[in-house]
Amino acid sequence: MFIFLFSFICCNNEPPKKVDFLDCPQTLFRDLETAMLHKDCVKTLKLREADLLKFPKEIQEFKNLQYLDLAMNHFDSIPDEIGKLTNLTDLITAYGFVKYISPSIGNLKKLRNIDMIDNDLTYLPDSICYLPALERLILKGNKINYLPENIGKLQKLKYLAVSDDEAKPTLTKEEQNRAKKVLVNCKLNF
Repeated sequence: MFIFLFSFICCNNEPPKKVDFLDCPQTLFRDLETAMLHKDCVKTLKLREADLLKFPKEIQEFKNLQYLDLAMNHFDSIPDEIGKLTNLTDLITAYGFVKYISPSIGNLKKLRNIDMIDNDLTYLPDSICYLPALERLILKGNKINYLPENIGKLQKLKYLAVSDDEAKPTLTKEEQNRAKKVLVNCKLNF
């Protein structure tokens, strides 16, 4: 699909040039190979059900990436490279096998939404508590028994979901009570 433009475009730190038709900068990509050809233009990367066995380290090169959907893949950890995506606002790894999140996730100061439904997490790194823009933290279907000590520092958090079965909460009653005390402006789903 071509986009008709009358303005000047600057991409890849090249001097601005007048363009009439172009098929980049497209901002949404659904495969890593194509996205790598347009690294500076990528804002949305949807690699849902891409049969990824490892978190793609190449993703760290997408400096303007805002929305990353890696749902329904097979990797088991989110490595240090995640911390280089400083423009990221949404991270989705739902229905996967993630057991580990690097503490470097704490570098993502613009991150507003984390959706990690149905993974294999047993804990969260404390650095997640220092994400000033975080509004939604969805962790249903994991094996998390306790929240990080500093969870109350998430002042903008509006929604926290840890369990999808109220009859069988994963958090202890003590942990639920602590969360209720420190997350007073947040809708909680234990």
